[in-house]
Formats: sequence, C-alpha cells, structure tokens
Amino acid sequence: MAGSLEIAKLVSASYLYRYWSVIHDLLKKYMLSATILLMCITSLGIFGFLSDAFQRNFSQYSLNLNKIQSLKSQQNFYISQIDFNKSKLKDLIELQKTYQASLDNAVKQDVTTTKTTGGGFFSSAKTEKVTDIKLVESKNKIVEGSQVNINNLFSQISTVTSDLQNLEKQSLENSQEIMRLESDNTKGEIGTFKFVADAFGLKIETAVRIFIILIVIVFDPLAVCLVIAYNSIIKKVENQELQKTEQKIKNIIDKPLDTFKVFYENLHKNFKRGTKMQHNPDLADPNIKH
Repeated sequence: MAGSLEIAKLVSASYLYRYWSVIHDLLKKYMLSATILLMCITSLGIFGFLSDAFQRNFSQYSLNLNKIQSLKSQQNFYISQIDFNKSKLKDLIELQKTYQASLDNAVKQDVTTTKTTGGGFFSSAKTEKVTDIKLVESKNKIVEGSQVNINNLFSQISTVTSDLQNLEKQSLENSQEIMRLESDNTKGEIGTFKFVADAFGLKIETAVRIFIILIVIVFDPLAVCLVIAYNSIIKKVENQELQKTEQKIKNIIDKPLDTFKVFYENLHKNFKRGTKMQHNPDLADPNIKH
C-alpha cells in the first residue's frame, strides 16, 4: 500500500507538470490536492516508521543502561565486601599469630617445681625437681585451647579467603559485563545520537526527533522535485528533437521549391522566340512581360 501511494504521488506530480496547460481545471485541482495529501500521508508514514525504529532501539538502550546501573551497584557492593574481607582476613591472621605465640609459650612452659627435703642430725637437706600436676593440667588446657582457637581461625581464614576469591571473580565478571553493555550502547544507532545530544546539551529523544523531522521535510518534497526535474529534462530533450525534426522536414520541403525556382528562372531567362541565347524584341512573345 505504501509503495502504491508513493508511485501514485510521483505519477500524479509528473502528469501535472507535463500537461498542466491542457488539464481540465477540476481534474487539475483534484490531482494537485491529492498529490499534496499523499505527500503528507507518506511523510507521516516515514515519521512513524523512523519513530518506531527509534523506540525499539531506545528500549534496548534503556534496558542496557538499567543493567549497567544495577551491575555498578553490585560492583560497589562487591568492592565493599572485598575490602571488608581483606580487613577481616588480616585481623584473623594477626589473631592466629597471637594464638600461635601463646601455644608456643605454653609448650615451652616448665611444669616442674623444686622440692626440698629436710635432713636429720646426720644428713643435710636435699632439693630436687618434680613435675607439678597442676602446672601440667594448666599447660594442657592452654595448649588445647590455643590449638582449638588456631584450628577455628584457620577454618575462618580459609572461608574468608574463598569468599574473597569468589567476590573478586564476580567483580571481574561484573566489570566485563559493564564494558560489554557500554560498548553495545556506543556501537548502536543510539550511540551516535547520544554524542550529538551531548554536544548540544539535548536529550537523546529530542535530538532524534529533530533528525526525523528534518528527514521528513527533505525526503518527500525532494522526491517530487526530482520527478519534476526529470520531466523538465525529458521535455526539453523532446522539444529539441522536435525542433530538429521540423527543421529536417522544412529542409526537405524547401529544397525542391528552391530547385524548382532556379529551374523556372533559368527557363524564363533562356526561353526566347527566334534564338535560344539572344533576345530579339521583334520576335519575342508579346504576352511575356520583361
């Protein structure tokens, strides 16, 4: 249908230009009105088509922007979690060192005591080192507690390290996805209009709307003008060909007349009574005027 309307508009404009002087006034007014109306219809169709294409592309562009914003929010969360886990890991390592030092000190702790036995009249006092049960029990409790704490810390450090690695991996994937979406938005049709809109301080929708209106203003009138220009050239060529043809016909017609005229003049000049080459008035035909 759109193609038929476009062809009808161009044919109507061509017909009006060629036969403007011979078309009936009523038909002329109708075809002129129809041509202008068709130009408006096709212009609105172009505007609607381009606007629909823009809306579809802009929807994807907006969706990508929303994804980018969401991913950036996640990225900020990941970064904060990474910093928190790094700080936590550092504290756990320091605490592990403290427990390890406590364990080392407990292991090195001396659990013996000096015991002195009194002598009698015939013997002197003796001293000896003996194991203190209470010290042994205290040492064992410290060692066991430190070992448990160290094992717990080791488990926590492993968990935090694993979480940190996962967060860094997710952060990297997030960054790559953000770069891909931004690249898609830049490569698309909307990206060009974004640069133009930013350059003039306009919204993308406003810049695109102005561009579509300019296309609509130029497209249909230019198509009609090109058809009229083509018909003008064809008409000029046809007129030139017609003039050449008329000149040829005129030459064909005029040439026998000129030949006959020369023949008649020679005949009138050379035809005499008496002699052929000299004129004798006495012998001349009185009906021939000189």
